[in-house]
Amino acid sequence: MTDYIEVDGRRIGPGHPCFIIAEIGINHNGDLGLVRQLIDVAVSAGCSAVKFQKRTPEICGPEHQKGHR
Repeated sequence: MTDYIEVDGRRIGPGHPCFIIAEIGINHNGDLGLVRQLIDVAVSAGCSAVKFQKRTPEICGPEHQKGHR
């Protein structure tokens, strides 16, 4: 059994460089151009990957915040 996992040919685990994941939340507002800019910033910052988050505040947000976007 190995003490690492491999993602796209890159070893992750003890003795290997950190694998840093940037989170791109709903701050992109569904704008693909902004998504690309956020990815570029993550790459410039040295991140290994990005994780996207998508949700619909009208469905999952608290009642007192609905309609106040």
